[in-house]
Amino acid sequence: MKPLIMRSLALAPVAGMVLLTGLAPAASARAVMPKEHTYGTVHFVSGGIGSDESAAMKQAASRYGLELVFAKRQRGNDDYLAYVPVVIRNAEGHVVLDTRSRGPYLLANLPGGTYTVTATERGIAKQQTVHIAAGDHQSLVFEW
Repeated sequence: MKPLIMRSLALAPVAGMVLLTGLAPAASARAVMPKEHTYGTVHFVSGGIGSDESAAMKQAASRYGLELVFAKRQRGNDDYLAYVPVVIRNAEGHVVLDTRSRGPYLLANLPGGTYTVTATERGIAKQQTVHIAAGDHQSLVFEW
């Protein structure tokens, strides 16, 4: 009986470490979230370079109305892109966001409405239209 107790006590620190390790990704993700920026009335964040920052962006995506992802297909693989120029126009054609992504993800809080998103990679512009309702989350993938 005594050896069993010793084994249980010996495993207690391991179990504690497992519990703490399970909490670490959430704390780590918050720590590496890129800084939020403002363009007019639009709050946005861009990044996702490296696994920690990428995980943080994915975790935060649902808190933003619009999520953009940039990738390039090369030799059968999708490679993420950064430094992609992005222009978002509202239904009236007014620019509500004009920026360059700082990684493969761009998250933006936009008022409800219809928007045209243009992203350009090496001179090739891709355009998509999206409708965002209040409290809604939309995701667009741009692939070259």
